[in-house]
Amino acid sequence: MEKTLSSLPKKQRKIILVTDEYVYDKLYMDPKGNQVLCRPDTYILRINEIEDTNNDPIIKKIVEKKFDEPGLILFLSSFDDTEYEIADMSFIDFPKYKFTSFVQVCQFLGAKRVVIINKELSQGQTKINGKIEAQYKTVGGKVAADIDFFKRLLKEIDFQYVFKGGRPDLGKAEELIKNRGLRDNNEIRELIDLVKHKDNPPQMVHKKVHVYRETSTYVNIALEIGIIPILKGCANFEHLSKQNFNQYIEVEIEF
Repeated sequence: MEKTLSSLPKKQRKIILVTDEYVYDKLYMDPKGNQVLCRPDTYILRINEIEDTNNDPIIKKIVEKKFDEPGLILFLSSFDDTEYEIADMSFIDFPKYKFTSFVQVCQFLGAKRVVIINKELSQGQTKINGKIEAQYKTVGGKVAADIDFFKRLLKEIDFQYVFKGGRPDLGKAEELIKNRGLRDNNEIRELIDLVKHKDNPPQMVHKKVHVYRETSTYVNIALEIGIIPILKGCANFEHLSKQNFNQYIEVEIEF
């Protein structure tokens, strides 16, 4: 029986490279492009394969999202084994999904209020804060390009939730982090452990949450393959470095 994309272990399809004959040949003839074709974590999805495998659920999603364009680089979500996103958009969409899951965990733990209190993203010697980002409109050159990318992230990740509050449901919290690939997330695990102390439960917690911890493995990949001209989906990474992705957002949780 022929293996389908969905049946492959996720370690063999962390990256999907959509190609046609032209793109494939260009990559094959280019030393850096050939390295991409040979990556053990990359699945080469040819256009004719998309047409021939309509029943594969992952390929169906790719077509529905209009990601079936030759040269596109797609990254597998760290939180869902069937979801892919264009490489540069993944560094906005994946953190958004992570923080949505974080809020849901807080809700299961009985939180009354969950709010971001600091959205400071470090850019080497430059810092962007959600409260003072207007100060950096005139920064020029490379730093300005970095700031534009992360200012967009600041706008996308912004929330304040107020709940009725209630008894914590540790079982549902554990089930959620299992289903979302967050069982090994120390920030969430520490929060659950605090709530487990029935005799002295927390009333207020300030937690610094790393924006890119679960997607950090993609950073070097994006920086490497984004420089290959024929590939699409890493345009935002031309001026970025690994240091740019060491970012935290501070959250206040009231119980």
